Amino acid sequence: MHIRYLFPTVILLFSMFAPVNSATETVRAWITTTTDTWVARGLEPIDSAVFSADTSAPLMPIVVNDKIRYQKWEGAGASFTDAAAWLIDSVVKPELRDSVMTSLFDPAKGIGVSYLRNPMGSSDLTVSRYTYDDNPADQADSTLPHFSIDHDRADVLPLTKKARELNPALTLQMNAWSPPAWMKSTNSLVAGSILPQYYGYHANYYVKTIQAYEAEGVHINYVTLNNEPSCCDSIDYPSVSVMGADVMRTMLKSYWLPAFAANKLTTKILLLDFNPDHVSLVTPFLADAQIQNSPYIGGVAFHGYGGDPSIQTTVYDTYGYNVYLTEWSGFTDGRQQQEADMRKIVSVTRNYAQSFVKWPVATDEEFGPHVGGCDGCRGLMRVWRYDPQKRGTVDFRIDYYDVGHITKFVTNGAYRIFSTYYSQILNVAFVNPDKSVALLVFNDTLADRQIKVVWAGQSFSYTVPSKASITFCWSPTVGLAQRFISSRDLDGQIRISRTRGGFGIALPPDRTFSLGLLDTKGRALVQRTVQGKEAFLDTRKFSPGIYVVSLVCGEARWERRVVVE
Repeated sequence: MHIRYLFPTVILLFSMFAPVNSATETVRAWITTTTDTWVARGLEPIDSAVFSADTSAPLMPIVVNDKIRYQKWEGAGASFTDAAAWLIDSVVKPELRDSVMTSLFDPAKGIGVSYLRNPMGSSDLTVSRYTYDDNPADQADSTLPHFSIDHDRADVLPLTKKARELNPALTLQMNAWSPPAWMKSTNSLVAGSILPQYYGYHANYYVKTIQAYEAEGVHINYVTLNNEPSCCDSIDYPSVSVMGADVMRTMLKSYWLPAFAANKLTTKILLLDFNPDHVSLVTPFLADAQIQNSPYIGGVAFHGYGGDPSIQTTVYDTYGYNVYLTEWSGFTDGRQQQEADMRKIVSVTRNYAQSFVKWPVATDEEFGPHVGGCDGCRGLMRVWRYDPQKRGTVDFRIDYYDVGHITKFVTNGAYRIFSTYYSQILNVAFVNPDKSVALLVFNDTLADRQIKVVWAGQSFSYTVPSKASITFCWSPTVGLAQRFISSRDLDGQIRISRTRGGFGIALPPDRTFSLGLLDTKGRALVQRTVQGKEAFLDTRKFSPGIYVVSLVCGEARWERRVVVE
């Protein structure tokens, strides 16, 4: 590729800052550690730190820059399966029920779960199998006169209402594992396909669910066509095993989108709701203008069990869809599950996921109740059901604390921001609407590691124990700690030149920069930390077009538009 560069763009974010004698931004921290089998320290407050004006560059700094923003955050949490809701409402001791819900959903007194993904009807984690319309007589009437959400009024609906009361910002998604059996080729909740003559009924089934919940004062933010469409012939729980791209395209364009428009719904539809390695189920119609531009399409939902999370970024970049992680179950306890959760949280959020949703809120000590399906799925908490000494009490699993490292400190409406990526010191950072910053760090090594966090020209150091998760939080309420280099100063100190395969960039030798290559929409295609007299930006993998080279140091930003030919 041949590269030519255009005019420089220097953005003056702030003029020179007056010197400040010392930095006083306090950094608060919470830690979780595990044994092989359980939680040792769960979201335990630990020693705070204070930013200082020390700008010496460590070997591996975690540079945090809240001026570089990515996706908007819409929450993390789990699912009120039929079984989970029943356990909390019927097995947990009545005197403990309020405190359990507070621990789950209250952002101040608990972890502030901020996303629920509830099944419409039964999944595998259920006391019994059911849908909202199990009367075959409705085959003759598309208005579904026997439709009813009465089953949810026992447990799921009141607990969902309580969750929203405790956390009003909570996002609610609902979707079916199977529509009513009489709509399907198998006449069963298990496997089969939805018969074409019932596509309109199927759309109305969802419309009536949304309207019924709205009538109860509960808004549903998102729905999907089905949980894990086209999975799997061998499973023994509610499912649709045949729902390919052509079927979904027809259902959306000819039935769902018209039905949502006719009923003036504000609920949005998420596509896929399956693993990244099944993205081919939706890619044939992601570029379809009627679907891509519909106000009723909210994005693409992924699960965490198969495929590379980078596929999320491909969908985001190629088609412009928002991306969600809507299911990731725990299957073990202690350190092994903590490692799996932390790696998944960091990988999916760094690949534009706007949510992170575990599977059930609760299971009992034998990982039930369930009817078929998963016999080892862990919930955020364990409800003791069979042990006569412990019946009705709860234990919070590592899954609860892993989710809490996000939900307690990152509010819905936050943005993921730039932080330096390392494969062993995993991290992801967010800026909240109140401008507070949360940085989640996981030491994925077998030794304690000292880190240095650099933000706005200040830094603090901290020792992160092996296999520990720490969330650091601070608020930028105090003047900055040093006389920063300004955007104007950068012009003349940075030189960019064309070289084989990319750019050579000359830099001031005593500064640490965040170097990025952005597309014309401002999305970061390359982002890394550089320090020294020069850096190289490789552009060989990028298609011809206009890009932006960005360098950020503290509050100062330097940009230049370039053309890759």
